[in-house]
Amino acid sequence: MQALEAVRSPLTVCVEHLQQTAGPAAMSENAVALATKLMTDRSTLQACSQIILQDFGLTLRLLRIANSAMFNPAGKTVTSVTHASALLGTDALAQIVDTVPRFKLAHPARELVALSHIAGVMARNLMARTEPRYSEEAFICGLFRNIGEICFALDSPDEYQKILGGSHRNLIGLRASCQMHSHFDFDELSAGLLHHWAFYGPPVLSAQSTPDALYAQHGNPEADIALVASLAHTIVTAHFRAEPGEREKLMRHSWGALVKLYNMREAQVESLSAACLEAVEPLLKRMDLHKENFKLKDWVPEEEVEKLSKTPVVTSTTGVTMAEVLRGALHKGVDRAAWLPYADPDVKLGVAVGNNWPSEGAGVLPTLIHHRKPPYLLAFAQRQDVWIDFGKDNRFREAPLAVTMQPAAYFLLPVCDGRKVRGCLYFDWVTRREFSPETLMPILSSVRDYVTTNFAAL
Repeated sequence: MQALEAVRSPLTVCVEHLQQTAGPAAMSENAVALATKLMTDRSTLQACSQIILQDFGLTLRLLRIANSAMFNPAGKTVTSVTHASALLGTDALAQIVDTVPRFKLAHPARELVALSHIAGVMARNLMARTEPRYSEEAFICGLFRNIGEICFALDSPDEYQKILGGSHRNLIGLRASCQMHSHFDFDELSAGLLHHWAFYGPPVLSAQSTPDALYAQHGNPEADIALVASLAHTIVTAHFRAEPGEREKLMRHSWGALVKLYNMREAQVESLSAACLEAVEPLLKRMDLHKENFKLKDWVPEEEVEKLSKTPVVTSTTGVTMAEVLRGALHKGVDRAAWLPYADPDVKLGVAVGNNWPSEGAGVLPTLIHHRKPPYLLAFAQRQDVWIDFGKDNRFREAPLAVTMQPAAYFLLPVCDGRKVRGCLYFDWVTRREFSPETLMPILSSVRDYVTTNFAAL
């Protein structure tokens, strides 16, 4: 029987490690202000709560303690700082001030914390439009939405810089780079950490579910709070962290809920973003930050950007070509690869690379794929990646072309533009070797995500 240690996933190992960390430090100004308020005769829990809400480190420490088994044996998640302060009392608040770490956050964790504050304010403002009584819970949910990336950047700065280097200086590339280096993404890490800290309900829901999925549960209070946090995180990421050319792709799945629930179109979202930034301006000044510090491209020097393929290839006059991208995949271990673009009602061969194609095999590859019933279960909207093994799948093993090609196994990964499928990438192994979806999927998914991000330029 396999040892238990051997089957623990990289995500589980990372969550178990990070859950023991203290998280972001408290800002000295806020810790001193809270300590001073607690020593005055006129101190109130409400006044103390307002100071705590201005500080990520104090808020996280307070709510982690309030949700611990000692103070919350019933297990009902506490996501209100006011509630947590009342639950613990002023003596416990004084102990938190004395024990919470205080040091100046370094780049880029400092920027990530500031962005989380903007997301919290954004979530609170969105919730105030529909259900003001949940505004504080929405703020906390938005504040902690990206806790996984923040804790990872604090605890493993060198690994985080490697992930940034492989991002090609864009947010979609960052997710693919994280999956390739760590075999999980920061949303999964956020959900795992919050779950271990007993933040059940909206905080975990917002990290695990897309705005589309949460919008479908409209009317469920937990899903509604999670939805505003997810929308706030998307808006802040798109407007402050991403370049304008990437903004549309990041925002595409959020417009339905923003328009129908909050009556917000692009101009209103721009105005709300400006208002949220203005609201946290004092915080940014204390952190020596400006909104121009938030762009991901400025976090990654041009010379440190990892090249998709280190092997010299013939470049085109317009830059990287699809053939070059596929050659990069060959150096990751596949034997042959192809790009199959979709043009209704046809599937055609765009380009094929590799030396192991049978005579005319690549040219007739599209006959394996029906544009109405592709072999990855029409799961394009969910971006589900499916491992197809010819040794177990009779539909394809018995196809004439499959018999001619005799592949050991292959990936078919869809390239999507929103819900529209632009085509698929085909990665094939013609010799049986030690490979598995768990190890290869993140690598090849990063190739697919690079194609998705740079499709127009390829």
